[in-house]
Amino acid sequence: MGSASTIAAKTANSARENLSPKRNDLQWIEGMLNVAKRIWPTKTAFHLANEAGVSERAAQFWLAGQTGMTLAAARELMRGPHGFEFLVAYVGEDCEALWFQRCKLAHEVGVQSRKIRSEEKRFATLKAKQQQLALDLDREI
Repeated sequence: MGSASTIAAKTANSARENLSPKRNDLQWIEGMLNVAKRIWPTKTAFHLANEAGVSERAAQFWLAGQTGMTLAAARELMRGPHGFEFLVAYVGEDCEALWFQRCKLAHEVGVQSRKIRSEEKRFATLKAKQQQLALDLDREI
């Protein structure tokens, strides 16, 4: 490689690093693999392959750090049932873009709404049991 090419290559790499000082180009892959390991602590490669639409061998290579995940596979992960977690890993928790902040807020509202509905059902079940016990006590007297 000529000296001009060497200088151009170094400049191109440093310019890319300067665009995103908080995240390098490959950090998103590590983040997404960490999410996969957390979601599927056993048979990680198997589940990762199924969700990403790739072979289990490809997923094993990703997990071993031998090859990088493709953007097509990352897209499939983000379109799946754990998509939001993979999206956060891809863009980074520190993303300050307004669209991402809105997305995070909407996700949290959804999570909290599901928790509230679940607790309301649980509360209704407990109230019904309490009423049934009160009726049973009245019959005994």
